Amino acid sequence: MKHHAYLAVLGLLSGTAFATPHTPACQLASLQAVPWAALQPALQARYCSPRHPEACQARLAHLQQLQGYMAADAKVNSVGLAAFMLATVVVETGIRQFSPAAVERGEGAGKVYGQINPRTGQRYYGRGWVQLTYDHQYRKAGELLGLPLLAQPDLALVPDNSYRILVASLTEGIPEVYRQNANGASNGQGPRVKAGDFITATQADYAQARAVINANCVGKCSASSRRYFPGKGYLPTQDFIDVAGKTETEALFFEKALCQAASTG
Repeated sequence: MKHHAYLAVLGLLSGTAFATPHTPACQLASLQAVPWAALQPALQARYCSPRHPEACQARLAHLQQLQGYMAADAKVNSVGLAAFMLATVVVETGIRQFSPAAVERGEGAGKVYGQINPRTGQRYYGRGWVQLTYDHQYRKAGELLGLPLLAQPDLALVPDNSYRILVASLTEGIPEVYRQNANGASNGQGPRVKAGDFITATQADYAQARAVINANCVGKCSASSRRYFPGKGYLPTQDFIDVAGKTETEALFFEKALCQAASTG
């Protein structure tokens, strides 16, 4: 749940002008309407290079695995949510070829969450499709899913668990440490922010939805860098959310690819 240098490798570091909230290109209540064979060519064209066939094979295999989970999940009930989920995985785990068992580079070296927790003896660096970090997030995810993630954080690397954590993070909300109060101070508190607050069947704001994953304010932040969302508290506006533009770019790509695959499949 953080910005990664490998975005340059994926070609996602170019400047992005944020799109306004928009109506998704199609209505898609389930990914069962999206055959992998129809979706694969677009993914291969975007994420593969003939010079790196092994990386291509791994990326496509992991995306196919994710698409399979999503097609069987009734919670994934709109093209907007599906596109945002796929974009989140690409942005979070590109350095590990979109693997559900992705581990943060350096295992949190130099970060508070990369140090051994004296109470549990574990470290809570980024793991899995959503790169779950910090002990309180492991605890909350474990409570939501009935998994002993605080005691056994490597359970987040099991594909089934990695997917369940991704879905819970987006649809249930796992409070992150970056939430701001009225004065702009980070306090890690407040009601849960969910993808559904910004993405519905009829409207999607992928850049602002990035706050669900990482709501820290980046750049020269001031009172104008944040605004109050009723029932959710103060969040940075999309211009000040880490990798919001990259996430939006990828989500718009996936939205188009999913709609096209559904119409041709």
